[in-house]
Amino acid sequence: EDYHPAMAGMGAAFIKMKEHEKAAQCFEAALKICDNEDNNHGVGVLLFDLGHFDKAIPYFLKAISLNPSKPDYHKNIAKAYFRMAKNQEALEHLYEAYK
Repeated sequence: EDYHPAMAGMGAAFIKMKEHEKAAQCFEAALKICDNEDNNHGVGVLLFDLGHFDKAIPYFLKAISLNPSKPDYHKNIAKAYFRMAKNQEALEHLYEAYK
């Protein structure tokens, strides 16, 4: 049960290698074990990389709800909102990221 950080780490590595299917499998397994901020953020990053900006938002929001003080979470959701032309929402999160 304690291997979810390893699964999330492998998922992040697979994202960097553009192995999205393998990344999805890792994050799915990690989320089943532990619905935490890192795992939700990882799924959001994966969906963002696949161009599914609207689907990434809920995962970024969940990560932010669990740890609102982490700048990377706000930066990534801001990027997704910008891609969706939701500039006001994006600016609000950029403000949170850099305050």
